[in-house]
Amino acid sequence: MFVPVTLQTGEKLMPTHPNKAGMLIRKRLATPYWRNGIFSIRLNYEPISPLEIGKQWFYSEVEKRWKLLTLQGRETQEIRDRLGLKKSSKKLSETFDAHCVDSWCLAYHTIGGENIPDNTDIFCISPIPIKRRELHRQQESKGRKRSRQGGTVLGKGLVKNTLVRHIRYGLTRLAGVNAKGDLFSIYNLEGNKRLTTGAKRSDFKVLTRLNFNYRSGHSSPC
Repeated sequence: MFVPVTLQTGEKLMPTHPNKAGMLIRKRLATPYWRNGIFSIRLNYEPISPLEIGKQWFYSEVEKRWKLLTLQGRETQEIRDRLGLKKSSKKLSETFDAHCVDSWCLAYHTIGGENIPDNTDIFCISPIPIKRRELHRQQESKGRKRSRQGGTVLGKGLVKNTLVRHIRYGLTRLAGVNAKGDLFSIYNLEGNKRLTTGAKRSDFKVLTRLNFNYRSGHSSPC
């Protein structure tokens, strides 16, 4: 069962789960009403970016376990200004002052401690794009030919995006295999750089399957 959702203008949105509807009502982000005998909610704010959806989901999960305390953006800025910290406007930069400084300020406001961040390193995690097997590429290449693509099975009981320890390159991940099935392509873990296309099966030890890329972000002075 889902709850119908509308904007203040009457525009219909995607229905939501009753738990989510209850959370929005408690936070006064939505107003409940009955429409043709069906319980519905009307949003009191303008949606709905993926970030806002993710934030509201996170809030609801926290409230299931702990007491949730929130601050307004201006209150967070006041804490940041009082501590002499700066927030970068470059949202695409992988730095502490672009993504983590507000979280640090909220933690400091809640539990106290040193008023200067002692660690501004960040760790970036992103899903590994997996191309499922297709008989041919949908886009034709020169000469109206469509080559095969996709698939995760490499043979010899191995699959793509497996974490391995190579005798020369250390921790790496499998990314492909040649036509004969005896030489493997391996990539580094931080980014998407190919290290070799000639790794033999005897050159590496299989560790575990990977679903995410990991890389370290850049530190930024505070």
